[in-house]
Amino acid sequence: PEAPVGWPASLRQEPAPQAAPVVKVKEWNGAQKLFLSQLEKIEAACKGRMQALKECSSEEECARATLGMDLCFAETACPKEAKNFMQALESDKGVDAAHERMLDCCRKFRADGEKLFK
Repeated sequence: PEAPVGWPASLRQEPAPQAAPVVKVKEWNGAQKLFLSQLEKIEAACKGRMQALKECSSEEECARATLGMDLCFAETACPKEAKNFMQALESDKGVDAAHERMLDCCRKFRADGEKLFK
């Protein structure tokens, strides 16, 4: 029999939709939690530096903003290298080498963090 006008075309009882299967979420291990915590600290500490980097317009301004962001990142991820870089800047001795060591440490921090989630 057909449904009355204005009623759904089928009056048959449809089976209740099946609940989605429960997906078990993997818990982060200690090293992963530490890495994520450090990233959160970096994000909070370097918010202004990130904004300056986004808004820079000249080559000199962007170079300064990049250096500021690198140093801010390193202060959390590589505090020893950041401190050594600042000392090199203040003494004007070994600045390039200290800067490169700081950047190498930051790259290693990122690479090691990525490996944690593979």
